[in-house]
Amino acid sequence: MKTFVFTFLIATVMSTFSHAGQDKYSNRIDPSGLSPYTMKGYPKTVKKYKTRLKEIEHFRRRTAEMVLDSGKCKFVEYVELSTKSSINDLIFFADCRNGHRVFLNEREIAKGKKVMTQADKSWSKEMAREACIDTIKSSAKLPSELDIHHFTGTSVYKAPTTHNVVVKINFDAKNLLGAELPYTATCYFEPGRAGTVDFQLRR
Repeated sequence: MKTFVFTFLIATVMSTFSHAGQDKYSNRIDPSGLSPYTMKGYPKTVKKYKTRLKEIEHFRRRTAEMVLDSGKCKFVEYVELSTKSSINDLIFFADCRNGHRVFLNEREIAKGKKVMTQADKSWSKEMAREACIDTIKSSAKLPSELDIHHFTGTSVYKAPTTHNVVVKINFDAKNLLGAELPYTATCYFEPGRAGTVDFQLRR
C-alpha cells in the first residue's frame, strides 16, 4: 500500500511539472501562430521544403520559446518561415504583441544565440542620414562641387515593425564637363546590415 501511494505521488508531481513546463509557453503563444504548414494552406512552402517540414515546425516552436525567454516579448502572435530562407538556410521571424520582430536562422536557434529584436539592431535615423550623405560624397565625381539639400530636400522614414530606415536626399552635382545635374539619393538600411543606395535624376 505504501509503495502504491509513493508511486502515485511521484507520478502526480511529475505530471504537475510537465504541465507547468507546457503552460510556461502555451498561454503566451497564439495557437494559430504556429499552425503547421500544410499542402492546402501553404502549397508552395510545402513543395519547396517538404524534406525539412518536421525541422521547420520544431524551429518555429523553438523560435517562439527563445523570444519569450529573452524577456523582450510577452506574447508571440506568430512565427513564420522567412521568404529569405533557402533549403539549406532556414530563417524564421517572430512577431510579438508589443510590436517587436525577431529574426533567427537555424544555426542561431540551434546554438541558443542571444535574441535581439529588429529595434535592437536597427540604424538610428541620424546614423542612417549621415551614412547616406557619406555615400553621396564618396560616389561623386567632384565632391567639392556637391550641393546637398540638407533640410527641405531630405526625408527619413523608419518602419515601425521591420525598423528598416529609408533616407531620401536631394542634391545637385557637377559632372566632369561642369554641368550641374539634379539627383535624388535613396538609401536603404536594414537592421544589422550595411546600407544600399539608389541614385536617380530629379525632374
